[in-house]
Amino acid sequence: MSYPTTRLSTLAGEPSLFVRRFEGRKHAITHGPHRHRFFEIIVVESGEGFHVVDDVEMQAIPGDVFVIAPSQYHQPDGLDGTVHWIVAFEAEFISNRIAPASHGVAALPMEVVLMAFARPAGAIPVHAKLSSEQLFQWLQMFERARDELETKRLGYLECAQAVLALVLVELGRLTMGEEGHQISERRDRLGTFFRALENQFREPTGLGKIANAVGLTPAYLTSFVRRETGRTAISWLRHRRVIEAKQLLHDSSLSIKEVAYAVGYRDVGLFMRHFKRELGRAPTDWRKGAR
Repeated sequence: MSYPTTRLSTLAGEPSLFVRRFEGRKHAITHGPHRHRFFEIIVVESGEGFHVVDDVEMQAIPGDVFVIAPSQYHQPDGLDGTVHWIVAFEAEFISNRIAPASHGVAALPMEVVLMAFARPAGAIPVHAKLSSEQLFQWLQMFERARDELETKRLGYLECAQAVLALVLVELGRLTMGEEGHQISERRDRLGTFFRALENQFREPTGLGKIANAVGLTPAYLTSFVRRETGRTAISWLRHRRVIEAKQLLHDSSLSIKEVAYAVGYRDVGLFMRHFKRELGRAPTDWRKGAR
C-alpha cells in the first residue's frame, strides 16, 4: 500500500528541527497513515491512546517513546486522547556543524544519530519506556529546545543541537539496554558503514567500494542497512551528498557543476535529479531561497 510521504520542510523551515507539544490531534500538521523522509520521536506526556507503526498497534501511555525512522510507515491519530511531544529532525541538524567553524561547534557522529533509530529484531518498531523521573527530565529538555527555537536568542541553534544530542544519547541507551549484545553488534556494523560513507561520499564512489570498506557484500549491505534504518545504503549516500551540497550552495559561490563534482557526482544531471528528489526543489531554486 502506498502512503503519502512528507518532508520536514513542509512542517518547519530552516533549521531542520521541529519540537512541539500537542494536546490531542486536533492541531496536528499531518493526519492519517503516512511516511516521511526525516527522523521522528514521539513521547507521551499524559493520557492514553495507541500508535501504529509498520502495522503494529501499540498502547500509548505516559512515558512511552515511539521512534520512527525515515521511510517508516506510521499512523499517529490514535494519540488523540493524549498529550504528546513530537521531535522531528533531519540527520544534518545533529551530524553537521551548524555555526561557522570559528564557533567551534562539535558535530555528533552520524552513527550516534542512527544508533538511536536502529530497529530491534529488524522490522519490529522501536518502542521504549521512560520512568517517571526520566519522563520529567525529557519534558524539560523538549521545553528547552522548543523555547530556544521560538525565541531565537544568541546561540539558539547550538543549544537546540546540544539538547537533541542529549536526547539521542539517552534514547540509544534505552534501546541498548533492552537488546544487549545483539543490537550492540548491529550498531557497531552500522557505525562502520556510516564512517565509510563519511570517508567516501566526496569521491565518485559506489555501493561496491563502501561495502568493501565495511567488509560485506553489496547485496548484504543493502539488505542490512535497509532493515536497520528503513533506507538503503545507496539512499544514505545520496542523502549525505545532498546535505553537503546544501552547505556548499549556501556558503560558497561554486557553480552547480562544481558543487556536483565536490560531492562525488560526475553526472551533473544525475546530481540535479537526486537533489530535487531529496528536497523537492532544484539546486538553483534552493540556493535562491536560502540566501
